[in-house]
Amino acid sequence: MSKTYRPRVESLEVRIAPAFIASQLPAAVQAPLTLTAAQVGTLLQRAAAATGSDDAIIAIVDRTGNLLGVRVEGGVSAAVTGNVNVFGFSIDGAISLARTGAFFSSDQDPLTSRTIQFISQSTITQREVNSYTFISSPSSTIGGPGFVAPIGIGGHFPPGVANTPQVDLFDIENTNRDMLVNPGPSSGGVLFTPGGGSPGFDVGLVGRFNINPAFVPAGKSLVAPLSYYDTLLTSAQRKDPSLPHVPARGIGTLPGGLPIYEGGVLVGGIGVFFPGKTGFASEENSKLSADFNPNKVDRSMEAEFIALAAIGGSKQAGFQIGALAGIPALKGFDLPFPRIDLVGITLDTVGPGGMQGPQNLVNYAQTFFSIGTGNPNSGANQIVNSAAATLRAGKPAPAGWLVTPHAGVGITTVQVQQIITQGIAQANKTRAQIRPLGTTTRMVLAVTDRTGAVLGLYRMPDAPVFSIGVAVSKARNVAYYDDPAQLLAVDQLAGVPTGTALTARTFRYLALPRFPEGINQKPPGPWSILNDNGTDRNTGLNVGSPQPISAFKSVFGFDAFHPNTNFHRFGANASGVVFFPGSSAVYVNGKIVGGLGVSGDGVDEDDVVTALAIAGYEAPTNRHADYYFFGGVRLPYLKFNRNPQG
Repeated sequence: MSKTYRPRVESLEVRIAPAFIASQLPAAVQAPLTLTAAQVGTLLQRAAAATGSDDAIIAIVDRTGNLLGVRVEGGVSAAVTGNVNVFGFSIDGAISLARTGAFFSSDQDPLTSRTIQFISQSTITQREVNSYTFISSPSSTIGGPGFVAPIGIGGHFPPGVANTPQVDLFDIENTNRDMLVNPGPSSGGVLFTPGGGSPGFDVGLVGRFNINPAFVPAGKSLVAPLSYYDTLLTSAQRKDPSLPHVPARGIGTLPGGLPIYEGGVLVGGIGVFFPGKTGFASEENSKLSADFNPNKVDRSMEAEFIALAAIGGSKQAGFQIGALAGIPALKGFDLPFPRIDLVGITLDTVGPGGMQGPQNLVNYAQTFFSIGTGNPNSGANQIVNSAAATLRAGKPAPAGWLVTPHAGVGITTVQVQQIITQGIAQANKTRAQIRPLGTTTRMVLAVTDRTGAVLGLYRMPDAPVFSIGVAVSKARNVAYYDDPAQLLAVDQLAGVPTGTALTARTFRYLALPRFPEGINQKPPGPWSILNDNGTDRNTGLNVGSPQPISAFKSVFGFDAFHPNTNFHRFGANASGVVFFPGSSAVYVNGKIVGGLGVSGDGVDEDDVVTALAIAGYEAPTNRHADYYFFGGVRLPYLKFNRNPQG
């Protein structure tokens, strides 16, 4: 079979020009585009044909993360396909990457799983990566989050440059794992799963985040980022605490997850994953990971190329990819490739090397992979819902009020609405670093009461979808942690009194791999997973035998191995801890009544919007975290850009 790859090389000036984006289209053209089932089928065929390998799993999701299609190629190991639990876990690897492409991008900025890894620099341990989500027994040494991420301690930006600070999305991998069943108050944070644990301790939720459906407007129901296992359950079964449930693998940050655009409009994401024999992300042998073997090919690069080929390449990057094994590219599908800078550093989007990334990726593919020689019909499409459909059409992402303002414990409807409205007003004034010049931020804002009940949730048009889960969790985190009546002794920071107003920025600072932030040769922060036994503090690799789940007692480690908890607080109103900025507790007359979470186009922007949203409801100044020290280091509270509206 002849190669059908035909790169078009354009001038450098064209390659760095701003993308043709949906916001530049006339309003009449901006009807919500969604993927059709036929388009999903074509994308899966093109992915299978993109290279000569035959052992990948490909997933397609819409912008909200709904699973639309999965292809398991014919050469995937029998060690995966022959074990129902490992099979579902491996499919979750592809889903996590697809959701990254869909969740973080917008009509104005295409962000990939490679980009998100570049701007997160999380601490990811080998024990976290080489673990199975379907095992939750505290004594298990192979149960865990199964992150689809490179192993390493992170903590520097640019990556690998000594004594540089942390970047935006620390521990992003651990977010967006919420389900419709949570560990209950007596569970110890352990969710029953098919491979371990005990039933009877879980609680079913009435909807995503346990939100009362009476306050969810028609047509704006929220989609939980479920695992493949739970996706195949009926709506009633997904909420049934008597049944086994499996959490998703979080946000994938290995290369292989790309957004899908039609006519310049974001319509979904594609994820390509090579599960090997175990389904672990380490099977891909990524150059980004501390366990990389230079004598073997980097399969994450192949995954990334396959995803790029499936969606037709990128005209703006100079690499359009036509028919593959007779399967034509979808009309109007093209990946925008604008230059995206963060604090003066050009981000990697497709391939390594900033604006040279696509060329570097294609060169690698031409050297190691047989381009365009795969079988478009290899393997089989898998069922993607309880009705046994194999291809589904996508749905648009809801915007506006996702949860209408209403009163909670100690806080009124008017107060909830005022806080969110103030935040929206500031977001519309605040410059977004990752969007085109002159563009303001797009945010998601959430308010909860002290119990963690969501009282108001608003998504600005085109705000990234990942921010829905993040904003809710941020609000819940501070509503619990800053409340002296709720904070458990196991979670309290030594030397800092209960009732101190910590924020998500404070949480991140305490969980970083170096304390103070970014300074080489310094020890891990007090909440870092590197304080737990069994991990090399310089590499993230295992030291000795893998530790059981019960050994992870640090704030960061406990959160990773116990999805959908709120520190050590368990129950229906918990959705994990977020370790990057954009939150504040809510106070009325000096007393804490809830939490505010803000998430969108950058964490410094999140802090700016938070500060203005909370005006009139902020913590008393003498309770701010930056009035206190830990280990002789002043704790951070909020931080602003010098000219956030410039």
